[in-house]
Amino acid sequence: MLVPIALALVYKKLILLPPKGSVVVDACRVGKIAALKRNWNAAKPSVIEETLPLEKRPNHYDQWDDEFIGELRTTLSVCKVSRGLLST
Repeated sequence: MLVPIALALVYKKLILLPPKGSVVVDACRVGKIAALKRNWNAAKPSVIEETLPLEKRPNHYDQWDDEFIGELRTTLSVCKVSRGLLST
């Protein structure tokens, strides 16, 4: 109940940025690259830039960074662990 009031009070101080796209779509693209190469590091933009020529690079690989790959990998590992704990 207090959140709308707080937002109304600080609205003029907020910095509004346009949306950048869906993280789910980026995660699917990263997952596809990682699955095809069977390696999470293959989906990192730094590795893509080093190993693939410009015309062979996947579309939109510059929308994520190496940190995003690490966070996604950690998230999926936690999901595996929690799934294992819930199934017992």
